[in-house]
Amino acid sequence: MKTAAAWTQDYALGIAEIDEQHRLVFEQIDALSAAVARLDERRAIDECLTRLIDYIRVHLVMEEYAMRLLVYPEYTAHKRLHDAALIELEIFLQRHHAGEQRLNETFVAYLTQGWRQHILEGDAQYVRALKSQGVAGRWSVGLGGLLGQWRRAVGHGTATGR
Repeated sequence: MKTAAAWTQDYALGIAEIDEQHRLVFEQIDALSAAVARLDERRAIDECLTRLIDYIRVHLVMEEYAMRLLVYPEYTAHKRLHDAALIELEIFLQRHHAGEQRLNETFVAYLTQGWRQHILEGDAQYVRALKSQGVAGRWSVGLGGLLGQWRRAVGHGTATGR
């Protein structure tokens, strides 16, 4: 079965923790897509969407922390993109919960494309900076605990949830 948001090596940036987080978001988008395609109950779809947005929030906070540690010169512009994406997701979530906007395959495709762009454009730039400064292997010091807490909270022992 073809997945809506399949992870491929094309999205690997070469830092294991970042790649793992990106892969997990693809898995969350795919779970949401499957729930929408199966016409699952609204509650199940809401849970998938909320879990996805919560994880994206965690991931973005980790990225921003890494960029601040790096003193990444494009931090402010990258953070603005994060903030705009989160606002857009929150507005959609509120409208969805209010019954004003239905989650459908078009929205899932939009999410998938946005996530691909996030990785291949924005994140690829700051990862190059991490690597050029020789801190790529240490970027997640102190951050792994936050990711681990999120995984335990949603029942994911690993990035794949298996």
